[in-house]
Amino acid sequence: MTAAAAPAPTPTPLRAEEARFWENLIRESRRQTEAINRLLSDNGKHRDYFVECVEGQNLQLVRSRYPTTTVQVNIAFEQWGPVLNLSVTGHQTPHLAFHQQEFELPIAADGDGSIVAIYDEGRGFSPREMACFVLQFFRRCFPGMSLPCPEFASHPAEVAS
Repeated sequence: MTAAAAPAPTPTPLRAEEARFWENLIRESRRQTEAINRLLSDNGKHRDYFVECVEGQNLQLVRSRYPTTTVQVNIAFEQWGPVLNLSVTGHQTPHLAFHQQEFELPIAADGDGSIVAIYDEGRGFSPREMACFVLQFFRRCFPGMSLPCPEFASHPAEVAS
């Protein structure tokens, strides 16, 4: 009798592609944050009104002036696959918080082979679209001002409310 060799652990499929998705999401978020801040500056707003993009282990987008908004995004490599975890918090005033929202978006290969974050009923977001989605939560901070990424002009307003 010979002993059967144990199967080698299978690496998570597409790990490099998901890491590249994460890097592109950070780059797009930074670029779009800069676009929002340019828009604010062009409309006479001081730096206190700007959105800050903080990169580290997580991606954090913050506006600390009321109404505040903080969006935290991280990528987790679960046993079943990678997922983006998204948390949105904020305050209208010091004593009036917005309802916290949390999203879990699995990352997968789309039908055309591109890597996307899967939202709601199977909609796939590219890194650029994901950054647009995330930054539209800041609409509540700037009522009456149209933020960049018009393809999400109506959808996240419903999600962010």
